[in-house]
Amino acid sequence: MNASNNTITRWILVLLFILNLSLSFAQNTDPDKSPAGNVINSAEWIIKELKRRMVDDGWKDQLKIGGIERDLNALSKKIEYIKKNDPSWHKIASYEKELSHYNGIYDAHMQEANQEKEYSNRLYMARSQISDLKEIKTGCNGYLNRAKLFSPDTAVEALLMLPNDVYAADVKSFLNEYPEYYERNIRPEIYRQIDEAEKFSDNIQNYHHVESNTKGAFACATAAKMLAPHDHNILTTYKEIKKRHDDIVDKHDQQTFTSAFHKKHVGEIVFFNRPVKIGEESEDMIVKDFNINDNVYAIAYFDKPANHATRDGWFEYNLSQNGRSFFESRTPIAKGEGGQTYLMIEVFIPNPEESSQRLPRVSAQMFPELVTGTHKFSLQLDRYAEGQFEFTVNSTDGPKLKTIASNYHEYIVNNTFMPNAAVSEPSLEKSIMNMHKSRFTKTTPLKVNILTGSWDVYHHEFSGEILYRIREVAVSYKVDGKCFFIDVKLRQDHLGGGRYGEIYYDGFWDDQELNCNNLYAN
Repeated sequence: MNASNNTITRWILVLLFILNLSLSFAQNTDPDKSPAGNVINSAEWIIKELKRRMVDDGWKDQLKIGGIERDLNALSKKIEYIKKNDPSWHKIASYEKELSHYNGIYDAHMQEANQEKEYSNRLYMARSQISDLKEIKTGCNGYLNRAKLFSPDTAVEALLMLPNDVYAADVKSFLNEYPEYYERNIRPEIYRQIDEAEKFSDNIQNYHHVESNTKGAFACATAAKMLAPHDHNILTTYKEIKKRHDDIVDKHDQQTFTSAFHKKHVGEIVFFNRPVKIGEESEDMIVKDFNINDNVYAIAYFDKPANHATRDGWFEYNLSQNGRSFFESRTPIAKGEGGQTYLMIEVFIPNPEESSQRLPRVSAQMFPELVTGTHKFSLQLDRYAEGQFEFTVNSTDGPKLKTIASNYHEYIVNNTFMPNAAVSEPSLEKSIMNMHKSRFTKTTPLKVNILTGSWDVYHHEFSGEILYRIREVAVSYKVDGKCFFIDVKLRQDHLGGGRYGEIYYDGFWDDQELNCNNLYAN
């Protein structure tokens, strides 16, 4: 009887051992049973996207490169997260191998792309200089569009230095008939452009219009003066246009810069420990060293309005810590802020009740990762502004930072809303829902808001051929009982003849959690 009992006990222990092995294997191989489940699914999706996109020979296009850079950075962060939260996950090594593989491809292609870009730029300059002369002869307007890149005297001198060029005879002929051509074609164009600039110069929102026409008129007058330096009528026109040009520039400076402080710090991000009223900043308000008890506010200063400082209406900002990426996000230009020549950002606010929902911000949930010591941070806003500050963490700050992060997370979730839709297109929204569901199988899509009213079409830099078109949307979804949304860039490649291929995700920004009740609150 004892022997029989012992045998049964042994079999029970064996079965329990097998069961534990099975459970352990399931946890190590099933994302749903892993503490890092959602991140694992996201990492695998990024790897598939990289595999699909980097096979395409055209991926060196600047927009595609940006998407691939974001994917590589995102994959690196997700791998670190998985290793921290589920170190036994069976695919970690393969993820790291994939990341290393695609980083290698990216680095090799970028080296090649940079060489090609340098060659293309040199070729482009040569072609532009040759075509500029022809445009002088046929009309001033097209010529001056290029004068933004090449000053008139440089372009003409370059052409006169090409005696064997096919246009050399045209140069000599044009110089001989210049006075008549100037009075009939160029002089009226100069006045038309300066009149247009003055007409629109009262509103900073017309920045590009004013800048283009002002530069165009003055550049054309300068070209005329250079080609006929002793002509009294041309010199008189030049002096008048220069004065009107300078007056418009002065007026524009007054609209552009909110203060002498602003003008001094253009291209910089300056940090303060309290909210600052624009136009009342001073050098003694600047703070560069902060700690856990400080608010950290930042202001980026531009020399042009916000809606002209970024092409698509969004700013991307990145906070790096001790030389490594710490936090990155993007923010749309809010209504009424397009004419602003500055941008305010909340970097660290210990009390979430003091946080402004209107301002872009850095997530306080990142700061508990900081170890004891002084950390050097750099905040960069696209390519338009950058600034540095230091943040000191004491040995007793760890628990406080975790409490701040927890409170901040709860506050942000309850005060975050999906971006408002610009238009409603039910058929497109339905197809995006289906596409999202097929790619993120563990999530339930809830709502799609289309953020841009129409497709932005992108052309080849030199040929003008249509390459693809882009659109921005926000997609909300539910997973594990929580609601999130992500900003997605949709893309359709041009097939020729006005036809486009299938829509696909060409990049997306990190998901943001929000209270599920907030999905339909605005």
